[in-house]
Amino acid sequence: MCASKGQKVFDGAKLTIRYFFDACGFEYKHELFVRGVELKGDILSRTDDMRVAYELGKNL
Repeated sequence: MCASKGQKVFDGAKLTIRYFFDACGFEYKHELFVRGVELKGDILSRTDDMRVAYELGKNL
């Protein structure tokens, strides 16, 4: 989650986790990054994002 709405705000995190997964032999299949979430609880009003996160979690 990140307060910035920039298009590249998560690029560093994505690269880091992809390299980590590769080094551990894990497959990187899904991701969900949500822009514009700043404060604790802000994500709760993003019902579409919460639904996607829930479904991704169920399918792990």
